[in-house]
Amino acid sequence: MKKDNGFTIIELMLVVVIAGILATLSVAGYRNFVSKYEINSQTRELYSDLMSLRMMAMQKNRMTFVQLSDNSYIGYEDTDPQPDGNETLDTGLDSVIIPSKSVKNTFSYTGGGFINFNSRGFSNTTCTICILSQVNPSYDCIKVSSTRVTIGKIKNQSSGCTSANCETQ
Repeated sequence: MKKDNGFTIIELMLVVVIAGILATLSVAGYRNFVSKYEINSQTRELYSDLMSLRMMAMQKNRMTFVQLSDNSYIGYEDTDPQPDGNETLDTGLDSVIIPSKSVKNTFSYTGGGFINFNSRGFSNTTCTICILSQVNPSYDCIKVSSTRVTIGKIKNQSSGCTSANCETQ
């Protein structure tokens, strides 16, 4: 009778190959998870900043503005001329409330790139902001209407950034 004292080289190689395949799959899943988290986080942060500017407009009884660009946004308070402003955005004269925040993922938007909130918290501009991706996050769009700011999910990534394509909660 022959004694079995260990593993053969074939058995060890098979275990190493299986471990490598499992490691590769887990790394790909982790990257997908991180991408989803980043997009969710960016969408929630932008939503929170919009809501803060809206509340500030009502609290201080003056206009606030958001200026959007391809990968950043800035929040302003209408302070020029003193004391109550002139209800228009003067980028060099009005106070910056939210300094330029860069967004890692490029977002697209409708409505011209400016959002304003008046002293009653209403917006004169309607806008949809989308972060288009292939990772299917929980939140990746924001709708701004005259009376509401809502966060949601893009229905169809290939249909672009439109109000109808942003399904809000």
